Amino acid sequence: MLAIIHRPSGSRWLAALVLSAALGCGGANTAAPQQSLQPPRADDNSVAQSASPTSRKKVSPTEPEEKLTPTRVTPSPAPSPAPRGASDSPPNLGDLLQTPPGQEDLNFYTAAPPPTIDEERVKASGIRKLRGQHLTLYTDLPAAPDVDELPQVFDLAVPQWAEYFHVAPSKSDDWMIWGYLIVDKEKFRTAGLYPDDLPEFSHGFQRAHEFWLFEQPSAYYRRHLMLHEGTHAAMYHWLAGAGPPWYCEGMAELFGTHRWADGKLTTRYMPQSKDEVPQWGRIKLIRDAYDANRALLIHDVLKLPPDAHRLSEAYAWSWAAAYFFDTHPRYQQAFRNLTSDVKTNSVEFSTRFLTALKDDVPTMQTEWQLLIGNCEYGYDVAANALEVKPAAALPATGAQATISAAHAWQSSGVLLEAGKTYRIMAAGRYELGTSPKTWWCEPGGVTVRYHRGLPLGMLVGAVRNDAEPEALTPLIKPQPLGLSREITPNRSGTLWLKINEFEGEWADNVGSLTVEIQEVK
Repeated sequence: MLAIIHRPSGSRWLAALVLSAALGCGGANTAAPQQSLQPPRADDNSVAQSASPTSRKKVSPTEPEEKLTPTRVTPSPAPSPAPRGASDSPPNLGDLLQTPPGQEDLNFYTAAPPPTIDEERVKASGIRKLRGQHLTLYTDLPAAPDVDELPQVFDLAVPQWAEYFHVAPSKSDDWMIWGYLIVDKEKFRTAGLYPDDLPEFSHGFQRAHEFWLFEQPSAYYRRHLMLHEGTHAAMYHWLAGAGPPWYCEGMAELFGTHRWADGKLTTRYMPQSKDEVPQWGRIKLIRDAYDANRALLIHDVLKLPPDAHRLSEAYAWSWAAAYFFDTHPRYQQAFRNLTSDVKTNSVEFSTRFLTALKDDVPTMQTEWQLLIGNCEYGYDVAANALEVKPAAALPATGAQATISAAHAWQSSGVLLEAGKTYRIMAAGRYELGTSPKTWWCEPGGVTVRYHRGLPLGMLVGAVRNDAEPEALTPLIKPQPLGLSREITPNRSGTLWLKINEFEGEWADNVGSLTVEIQEVK
């Protein structure tokens, strides 16, 4: 929920946040009505977005997306009969996430024997067997390239999981999982491949050495779901845990979101357009939640309860948090260190993580708001990272700042006072990319293309209180500045500047502009 309140700075701010997480763990209703604190999306501006037919850049993703589906339903804990080959029923993920800290028993993931399968019975039921190095997959789908290649895709994911989770090849090389890709559930029951003790689930479920997937409406989402459940299996087998709900499902979504082309698999991938990821829809879920005043702040995501992932939206927030932390230059290392702490599934996990980043938490909240308020395909977290530096009062003679065209918000280093009027003047020539030709731009922007209602490449600005950041960051809705403009801020703070650019397209920009700041007497 985007229920933002003013918080103290420093350690008192962190203590308040941690207390909030502790009080919210285990039963908050994340679908409750939220406060309407965010401004309208900037792309609701009456100036239409347009693009030249020869534009090298993508159009902002405003077109409708496919209906979205959750990747996994976390079942409520319930007694169940013993599964095949085990004397005691292993807990499912819902059981584990609701087990009091320190009482988890995850040894069954390595101690349980592999499934015993009657191959003749399977074949008689009309089910095919596909075998890879790490995955044996049974399916009643007919032979097709995008089905038969699934074990190959899984095999290519294994070394990527092993590298990320610091698993030695000696431990991962002989790892084997059994999967079931299902169209007709009764066929799998008849073949003995769908145990009666499985909980109800809509799309995918993983337990011990096995996972079950129902057929999906696109080849991409079928692979996504397989990689999602495979990530759960890898974490429980190799790490003996998967952390609290946001991390458990966030990591599965992070690795599940992939690119598969020319026999090469790229996991932890940020899609560049919705056409790359049919039925995925996480970005649309975030945008829709933001527009409907249901956006979650980062500490809300970190305290998602175990049953939150019965809804698709929770997967979107968990993915966004994992992507945000995993690609942010300041937070990445602390986030990746969490792999050594995944046996803890309580609020302590998130508390320790936030404590490790305590000096960055106020800035982190602003950067998270930028992500959820401007979420687009290709969103570049590193380019949107804020570098807060000491700012000084504007000298009587004015001041000058150099702004890179290849990075989002940048501090001018100049403090402006509320109620005073300032003239902002900009000059320079920079590139917005080189394909199919070099797009030269000046601070007024290029009017053949618009982004969020303003010319692409135009200089924009906002005044932020760096010492006590506002509950709702003003960087969400900047002012157009262009070549020259007078502004009278209604708050005192640092002048922040950037050019108007699609959030995923900073990397191919080159050059900078010079900004002059003067007080108007």
